[in-house]
Amino acid sequence: MTDVLEPDDDEEDFRNLPEGLWDRLRAEPTHAPEYLALAAVERWGEHAREFARRVRAEYPEASGAELAEMVKSRHATLARMEGAAAGVPGAFVPIAGAIVSVVPDLAALAWIQSRMVVQIAAVYGHDTTDQDMAAELLVLQGFYNTTEMARIAVAKAGQRIAKRLATNYLKGGTLVLVRQLFRYVGIKFSRAGLLRAIPLLAIPLSAGVNELATRSLANRAIKFYDLRPRGKS
Repeated sequence: MTDVLEPDDDEEDFRNLPEGLWDRLRAEPTHAPEYLALAAVERWGEHAREFARRVRAEYPEASGAELAEMVKSRHATLARMEGAAAGVPGAFVPIAGAIVSVVPDLAALAWIQSRMVVQIAAVYGHDTTDQDMAAELLVLQGFYNTTEMARIAVAKAGQRIAKRLATNYLKGGTLVLVRQLFRYVGIKFSRAGLLRAIPLLAIPLSAGVNELATRSLANRAIKFYDLRPRGKS
């Protein structure tokens, strides 16, 4: 069985986040995970349903687990490619600017991982357009222990989005945002993470860490949806 993802699926600019999302992330960095999850469902929910219909028609004998493994493989490759590409400019910036410069890389990785999880849920037959999908993303990323707790957080985030965004950045907001983005994509905010922007090490480390974190998340998502009856949460 060949790769289920066609070239058109890879044309997405993962650094080009939906309009307004960057503003929300910077204005309220502590709630970055909830905003990312909500935006991912809005952007990828229907897309994933169409994707699942297409691949099931193309591979009618394939199980959900087999299709999910393909989704994992392709997104791990995309994560590695994103990390390598992002590591190039990181290798030429002063180390003092590493924390700020790594934000776009982390956000792009978070966006890749979010699409992956939504597509995995779709190939298992789940409704990826439902807001519960955002809650499940947060559970899989380790922010909440149960989908019920995550639903409450997502609901509150939705209410905040409806209000006027803060006009000024929160004090120290960039550092908080980086910390939350690192956590969202499954990379510890540590020396290893900061090494991503150090000359010579940036390119291979970004690529390798991105791929490992993405594969790890995919394995959790496959286990989660494989054991969960369709339509149940």
